[in-house]
Parts: sequence; structure tokens; C-alpha cells
Amino acid sequence: MATAVNHSGGGILSHVLGSGGAQGTSWSTTTTGVVAAAVVLVLLLPWIWTPRLDPSEPPLVKPTIPLIGHIIGLIQHQAKYHLILQ
Repeated sequence: MATAVNHSGGGILSHVLGSGGAQGTSWSTTTTGVVAAAVVLVLLLPWIWTPRLDPSEPPLVKPTIPLIGHIIGLIQHQAKYHLILQ
């Protein structure tokens, strides 16, 4: 015995974007606010995560790829990686 599934309500993406099936693809105010907040957060992350250094400290070595760049460099260059960073 097969059970019929009703797909007329759209999916999760349709619910999040506020489209009600045949009603169109208009975004709700809440969805727009959440998307705007996420974009601002993503743009501010580098500024938030960059440590503040004292002028007497050595310069910061930033990786090419955030979060995993130094790990990749250690895997590629192994014991000589610290010489590359000097």
C-alpha cells in the first residue's frame, strides 16, 4: 500500500524564503533581517578575529587561507615551514 505525499506546501527553502508555493517568491521581513545580519557578521569576522598587537611585539603572520592555512603549510613544508615564515 503506497502513501501519497503532498508536496504542494513547498520545502524548507520555500518556507525560509517565504514563498508559499504558487504565491510567488517574496521574502519576509524576518528573512531579510536574518540574511542582512549574516552578511554583516561574515564581513566583520576578519576584524573580530584579528588580534590587537602591541607595537613592541613582532608582526603577525597571517595565513593565506584563514583558519587552516598554517596547518596546510606545515603539512606541505614540514620542519622547514618556520624558515619560510621568517
